[in-house]
Amino acid sequence: MRKPGKSSRERNADFCSNHNDDEDKYLFKVLVGDFRERLVIPDKFEQHFRGLIANSVKLESRCGYTFDVEVAKNLGKVVLQTGWKEFVTAHDLNMGDLLVLRNSIYPEDQKLHCQGYILPRKTRLTCVQMKKLKERVRANSSTIPIYGCIITKSNIHGKMAMDIPRVYADVYLPFEDQTLMLQCCGKSWEVRCVVRNKRRTKRLVKGWNQFARDNKLQLGDLCLFELLENMKHTMNVHIIRALL
Repeated sequence: MRKPGKSSRERNADFCSNHNDDEDKYLFKVLVGDFRERLVIPDKFEQHFRGLIANSVKLESRCGYTFDVEVAKNLGKVVLQTGWKEFVTAHDLNMGDLLVLRNSIYPEDQKLHCQGYILPRKTRLTCVQMKKLKERVRANSSTIPIYGCIITKSNIHGKMAMDIPRVYADVYLPFEDQTLMLQCCGKSWEVRCVVRNKRRTKRLVKGWNQFARDNKLQLGDLCLFELLENMKHTMNVHIIRALL
């Protein structure tokens, strides 16, 4: 019996659900081969789009994190390329993992709910904060998503610090120990950013307390961190107050 080749193994790793055309379509994909570099979309799944595949897609995980990924043609196949590697790294995907993709097409006025920003799990924003966040996302021309978090006691009391989850830090802050420049309201602060623990989250430590005090951060305030593409290790910080 002939040993299956690479292309055969990849074909056998795909399975599309048999949902009706008017329902969401699911792709079950076992990660094999060079999955870290690209993801090949099988023909059956592509046909479901009926020509609606754009130059890029949004990949949104169940915890709410989103990534912009470029869609391209390679040897007649539709593949996810630029941006895919960041998605793989952020979610610590490995050979043999099962990935489930669901195709959801949103009307234009609903797209903002799943793009342009990353929030920690279980984050609850006020209506005003959500409105301001969406306005900031619209104004952000960068390909780097905005990271937002609600201020808690640990951020402004005692040994003040600010944690940044791995899903954002691994991709956009890929260093062990670095000084970041935080810019807010025309002023700048140097803040040390370090790896927190075995979970590899990042933590803003030395300098964060001064930033918090100078900007009078309060419980419930929303801080939006916008990493600049044209200035290394520099972030604009926008503060949306809890009480407006």
